[in-house]
Amino acid sequence: MRAVDYAHSHGIIHRDIKPANILLGPGGIPKLTDFGLATRGEPTAAEAEGIVGTPAYMAPEQAQGDAGPVTSRTDVYALGATLYFAVTGHRPSPAMTFPADRARGRRGGPGRGRPLMPAVDRDLEAVW
Repeated sequence: MRAVDYAHSHGIIHRDIKPANILLGPGGIPKLTDFGLATRGEPTAAEAEGIVGTPAYMAPEQAQGDAGPVTSRTDVYALGATLYFAVTGHRPSPAMTFPADRARGRRGGPGRGRPLMPAVDRDLEAVW
C-alpha cells in the first residue's frame, strides 16, 4: 500500500492498520485513514508506557509492549494481518483482549489460510 510506504519514508509509523482504517475510494483504490495513533520515530515516554492499537492486528512486539520500540515492520505485520482478514474473513487472532494477544505474541502468529479458504493461492499462503 503506497500510503504506508509514503508514511514510512517520512518516519511515521501508523500503529493501527486494520480493515476498518482502510477505505475504498473511487475505482476501488484503497485509502489508509485514521493516523490518530501514529508516531514519528521513537515513541514518547507516555506512548512507550501504554500499548496502543487494535489487538487482533498488532505485531507481537506491539502487543507485548516491552519488546522494544515499534518500527515500520510493525505496520507491515498489521498489513499482513489485514490481508489475512481480507482473504479468509477471519481475524488472525480471534482474541480481542490485550492479555490474550500478548500471549499470542509469545506463541506465534495465525494459522494457515487454506483450511479457512481452500482456494487461497499457495504463494499467498506462504506469506502467513
